[in-house]
Amino acid sequence: MLRIHIIILYLLMMLLVPLHAEDKTHFTVAIDPDYIPFTQKDIDNNPSGLLIDFWDLWAKKNGYSISYRFYPWEETLLATERGEVDFHSGTTNDRDWMYASNPIYELRTALFTTYNSSIATVLDLSKKCIGTIDKYYGSLVKRVVGDTVKIVTYDEYAPMIEALKSGDIDAFIDDLEAMRYFFIKTGQMNLFKVIQNKQLQFTNKVYAITNKTNAPLLKKINEGIKKLDLVDLVKLEEIWLPRIDDAFYNKKLLQKVEYTPKEKEWIIEEGSLTVTGDPIWVENAALQDSFRYRGVAGDYMKSMSKKMKIELKPFPIGSVNLTV
Repeated sequence: MLRIHIIILYLLMMLLVPLHAEDKTHFTVAIDPDYIPFTQKDIDNNPSGLLIDFWDLWAKKNGYSISYRFYPWEETLLATERGEVDFHSGTTNDRDWMYASNPIYELRTALFTTYNSSIATVLDLSKKCIGTIDKYYGSLVKRVVGDTVKIVTYDEYAPMIEALKSGDIDAFIDDLEAMRYFFIKTGQMNLFKVIQNKQLQFTNKVYAITNKTNAPLLKKINEGIKKLDLVDLVKLEEIWLPRIDDAFYNKKLLQKVEYTPKEKEWIIEEGSLTVTGDPIWVENAALQDSFRYRGVAGDYMKSMSKKMKIELKPFPIGSVNLTV
């Protein structure tokens, strides 16, 4: 009987021991319900958005399960820091307690003001009041404008927008895609504009974030991210973004050269690809005896050769008419 009690006690103790990172298969993630189109509540109060689909795909590809917990933006960070969740769905790596995954996305961030505002330059923001949801974005403004600008932090978009309309703040800073969606959703697209000054537009990398205790999970997170196919990720952008010309994954896909199995066989067999064109262009592109690239055209071919992972050999001809 004593032996049975000891076995039961041992099993209970095993249940209380936390899983090691390598054994973990279920993950909890902090998200903001109003960060459209990246994280949000749908009409049935379920999580949805580009980052939700990203992490659902990540879980599916790796045999994991995942659940989401809603918080206002600043609380998503505090909940992650306190360990209430395993990791944050995606934000900048800008606080001392944060441990970051490999980058999962990239966002364009800018300042917005009312349509009739005269604010156009950095100097115009001196002694002005700027709203923000994320404190880090406020620090970006101060870095450019200086300490003369006042930063006011809000928990949600609606009160920040109302503050701009009432004149309590002069502008606000946030992500371009998120604000476009908010303006369309609330029918206010014609009331606001982006301040077009390049100094006031930023690009921010986005990471999954853990606290120190959960940092060992990052290895598993990163390994899982590597299994995601770019084509699938571009499909997520096609679903959630009105246009994807400058979207993060679409740009990465356009920069990547993929060959079909038959093309790979041909490359292995041939070893190189010959390129011809205007005789003057070919002459200026390479030294014919060694095929070493030179000049502007040569630099372009060198770059193409590296990207395509195949040698491009200029093929000299006597006349441009012979190119076809």
